[in-house]
Amino acid sequence: MNRLRKFTSIIFNPKFFGILSFVYGLLSFIRDEFLPLDMAEKFRLGGMFNTIDWYWWVIVGVVIWAMSVAWVSAKHRNESKTQIPDHYKKDDITNFTQLARAIWEPLSKNGKAFMSFGPNSGAESAAPIRWDLKIWEEAKKDIIVPNNRIIKSLIEKYFHLVPFEFKSVFEQMLAHIYAFEKHVENPELDYRDHRFPDEFARIIDNACMKDEKHQADLTKIESWMVKKIRKFELRVLAGFIGGSALRGFYNEADIDIFILLNDKTPDEIKMSGRKLDVFKQEFLSNFGRKVHIVAFSSAEETGFYEFLEALSQKKKFF
Repeated sequence: MNRLRKFTSIIFNPKFFGILSFVYGLLSFIRDEFLPLDMAEKFRLGGMFNTIDWYWWVIVGVVIWAMSVAWVSAKHRNESKTQIPDHYKKDDITNFTQLARAIWEPLSKNGKAFMSFGPNSGAESAAPIRWDLKIWEEAKKDIIVPNNRIIKSLIEKYFHLVPFEFKSVFEQMLAHIYAFEKHVENPELDYRDHRFPDEFARIIDNACMKDEKHQADLTKIESWMVKKIRKFELRVLAGFIGGSALRGFYNEADIDIFILLNDKTPDEIKMSGRKLDVFKQEFLSNFGRKVHIVAFSSAEETGFYEFLEALSQKKKFF
């Protein structure tokens, strides 16, 4: 049966027809140019084969073959974007927490793309709202859709690991991914009935924050930062980790920390700034990732805690 399927796939492959047409044209040329007339007549097939010159068979064969190769190449490039990344191909996803961590990376990248280029960028900050959405349109094609395909592949492959109470939300996410990609292909298509399910992000966030391996990694970072704060004699009153670092790390992921300094004079603030520059360099050297620091002086203590109140996820480390 397998041999029959393989034979059928070869016979009905466009590339095969292209090669067949090319070979027939070449043989027709040899027949007409090098064989005696009476012998050549014996090898004529008759019908339409006599009405088409040999070079047309060659041209059509080359065109069909080239188009087939181009189509297969384009399909391969398209599928390569959809594939689960190499670091998820191992059979180490055996529970829902591991699945959530795998999904979190492309989901987080999509979130950053939306915050950077999306239509609501700056809506809750002092920065002006972006009205020119040309970059966002490109980001949807180049960032959002490929990451959505990875998420789709992960959900479909490991759907059996999703707890029953979450399955409907994951199905909503699959519907959103399909509708969003169709909208990107044709912006006139309305996908408002299949918007991104916020509950999906909350489920992934909660699962990632409970992951023991990630918590162990985060504890190492917290311990290192506390030691460096004491070594540099930084006058830190309070320190928090916030944002995506609480949910997981990936190669390009940065870490955001927010600190309240007991600095009152401009000279004290400048001195702390220089120390924090060294702190960031050493962090990059030790952990291979950048740390973003938002520092508040003692005069900004009220603003510091108001800022923290607005953060959905935060963890005190100092």
